[in-house]
Amino acid sequence: MKIDFVLRSDMDEKYGGDSHQVENYINELTALGIDCVAVPMRPRLDLRQGAIVHLVNTARPFEMLDAFRQAQAQHHPVIVSPIHHSLRDTRAMRKSETNQGIRTLVGRVLDEAGRELIATTVRNVKSGHLNRAAVAHNLLRNIQDYRSVWKLVGKALNDAHAVTLLSSIERQNLICDTGWNGRNGILVPNGIPAASGTGSLPAWSTRDIPILIAGRIEPRKRQLEVARIANAAGIRCVFVGGENAATPGYCAEFKHLVDSSSSLEWRGHQPHSEVYNLMLRSRVLINASWVEVQSLVDIEAASAGCTVFCTLTGSSFEHMPRSTRVFGLTDLESLVAAAKDHASADEGVPQMWTQPEYTNTWAQAAATLADVYASVTASERS
Repeated sequence: MKIDFVLRSDMDEKYGGDSHQVENYINELTALGIDCVAVPMRPRLDLRQGAIVHLVNTARPFEMLDAFRQAQAQHHPVIVSPIHHSLRDTRAMRKSETNQGIRTLVGRVLDEAGRELIATTVRNVKSGHLNRAAVAHNLLRNIQDYRSVWKLVGKALNDAHAVTLLSSIERQNLICDTGWNGRNGILVPNGIPAASGTGSLPAWSTRDIPILIAGRIEPRKRQLEVARIANAAGIRCVFVGGENAATPGYCAEFKHLVDSSSSLEWRGHQPHSEVYNLMLRSRVLINASWVEVQSLVDIEAASAGCTVFCTLTGSSFEHMPRSTRVFGLTDLESLVAAAKDHASADEGVPQMWTQPEYTNTWAQAAATLADVYASVTASERS
């Protein structure tokens, strides 16, 4: 059995949660004897003969539709992992951005479909994979799709053999945003990190980092906003994560604040193993992101014994109600204050030491996917 995972066109330049998710899928599926490859979206996809095509990420709807159409034209069965962010929450994020760059202004003025239309065209031009005529052809086709692009995504999901979901909240958002009928949805939650469960967790009293914030430094994750609140109150926070090169102004302002603060620390980009070690030393993880689906950072922090303080977006509370505290998207001051109080407490969440709340593994996710692929293969043969 062959599986071709199709990811974002810039998967090789920009590692993200979708890349990490597929990387874990491939590792576990390979152990089951399934032949998997990950390929970036291209105007002419090089798909292997006889492969099941597994598309990832509806956040780039024009790329997703192009890949879906190519797979159908080449008679490949298609599975989709949407990793879909709520369009309502995404719109709130775009409107909140205060930078004056072209990227920010476009996000404020246009809806998400319009923004993606422009972004897709820019990526096509920069990629070098298309000549001018082909770029113009793709642009004209995408303009035709623009007004109904999310309905077209919903139709593609209806036509897929299966849609693998990270949570029931993602399912609800997809139905609301795209009109997908939901009938071919299958729940495949993310897995805990391989490092978890290999030993006893450090005691609450030995954890020397009160609050950790992990993730790429960018407006979506709102580290600057958290840093401002924490700095003003003298709350100690440690940040870890590389800079998003697409938002240099935001990153520069964040670094300037951290450099001038006595309570804030930034560790920069660190390997995954070091980030997990920092979680083992931390009492609280703050995730102030505008949009999430099923946050891998939240899962890993909870598995390391942290209490997770996050926004209502995403599904951390759905999967981990005991170890998660949730706040409204615009209520960051309350979130940070509550996180500080919790980190100052004498004890954390006692149940976590003996009964990990989240137990789904990447091996379980891969086993579910293998069953889906086998079902697709059987239906293609019948």
